[in-house]
Amino acid sequence: MCAVGRRRHRRGLRQHKQPATWARRGCCLSLELQEAWVRFTTTGNPGWPAFNPRHQLTRILDSPSTTARYPEQTSRDIWAGHPITAYDIL
Repeated sequence: MCAVGRRRHRRGLRQHKQPATWARRGCCLSLELQEAWVRFTTTGNPGWPAFNPRHQLTRILDSPSTTARYPEQTSRDIWAGHPITAYDIL
C-alpha cells in the first residue's frame, strides 16, 4: 500500500463498501494515475519510459504498477496474419 494514498485518502476509505485492502489499492492506483497525468501535462514526462518499438516497454497500471515488456506479445504473434473482419449478425 502506498503511504501517500493512505494519508490522502484515509477518510475516503471509510466510505468504500468493498474490503479495505481493495479500497486502498484503488486509491493508490487512482493517485498514481492522477499524479502521472499532472506530470505529463506539465513536463511531458509521465514518470515512466516512452514506448520504444525496439524495447516495447509498457506501463502496467496496477497495485503496485510496473514497467515491463509488452505483456500481450504472445497473443499478438498468434493472431498475426489473421485479419479481423466484422460479422453480420442481422
